[in-house]
Amino acid sequence: MSLQEVFASMQEKNIVISELDGELIVRAPQGAMDQALMAGLKLHKREFLAALRNGLVMEAHTAAPKITPDMLPLVSLTQDEIDLIVDSVAEGAAGIQDIYPLAPLQEGILFHHLLETQGDPYITRSIIVFDNRTRLNAFLDALQTVIDRHDILRSSMRWSGLPQPVQVVHRQALLPVEELAPAAKDRIKQRLLEHTDPRRLRMDLQQAPLLAGYVIKDSQSEECWFAMLNHHMVDDNYTLQLILSEIRLLLDGRAGQLPAVQPYRNFIAQMRSVPQAEHESYFRRQLSDIDEPTAPFGLLNVQGSGGQVGEAVLALEADLALRIRNSARQHSVTPASLFHLAWALVMGQCSGRDDVVFGTVLSGRLQGGSFGAESAV
Repeated sequence: MSLQEVFASMQEKNIVISELDGELIVRAPQGAMDQALMAGLKLHKREFLAALRNGLVMEAHTAAPKITPDMLPLVSLTQDEIDLIVDSVAEGAAGIQDIYPLAPLQEGILFHHLLETQGDPYITRSIIVFDNRTRLNAFLDALQTVIDRHDILRSSMRWSGLPQPVQVVHRQALLPVEELAPAAKDRIKQRLLEHTDPRRLRMDLQQAPLLAGYVIKDSQSEECWFAMLNHHMVDDNYTLQLILSEIRLLLDGRAGQLPAVQPYRNFIAQMRSVPQAEHESYFRRQLSDIDEPTAPFGLLNVQGSGGQVGEAVLALEADLALRIRNSARQHSVTPASLFHLAWALVMGQCSGRDDVVFGTVLSGRLQGGSFGAESAV
């Protein structure tokens, strides 16, 4: 039975549902439940739970969900604006679990995404090699399960015709996987890297999930290479580690040990609990005496996509890397904090200034909060 058919049958038989401790509670008149309806409720349990948690109601005359402004407490949208969003989703309102604003970090990423026309600096790529297709398929199944678990991994963005950008949480978001033609072992890696080059590829931020997979088989063995692209709009390096840790649990048959899901909407609510004026006041205090930009060697014209920038890579010795990690741990900070401090010293020397200001991409996750941001995807 489809979701609409299940709901129509519930309406007809005066069956009421509610949620208790993550379970669906069904109250039905004696004899009203039958095997088909019970199977339908089990099949669409997740959709009904999500609807109840978000205050969505089903209208009897349409047998489809209707989203109204009072159901979206984190964002101010008119009914026309909500309908505009609903119309942009293939499944309509039935395919939407929630709508709420972007975090400030996401707003910045969206700005740069719209600024560029080719490539995207916020797409990251991971390459994994599997012994055979069976292991790859098991990994893909586990990854889809993780996507199903976490709202942020089923989110897309909307901004056209709206007073502010919002993110839409889809009830379902299937990972797109593109199969490339098999290649010889000495060419397989290069072909995969060329086909998934973030400097050339773009992701449609209005399509969930903002992840994508590319598979290429070794023409001379059973080996399969898999490239996974992630957009920083929905994840960061720390999130990727959480995703992989959940995949490992699923592959090891330890699904019961998966951590409780922390809804991303809680993170948005926490961030919005601090007034914008308070943020502005903080940065005015910190930066009020800065009267010119930090320009290494006086170079100010640095606009563009970054395509002309050269990169130098230096791998640290294992002993030095360990010392850095230990030092950071002793001061209760991350190694990234030490690198930022070192970079500030370099910037000061290159610009001839005691006070330096530079931008970096941080979400403030490790500050934690009331809902467990340190473990949230």
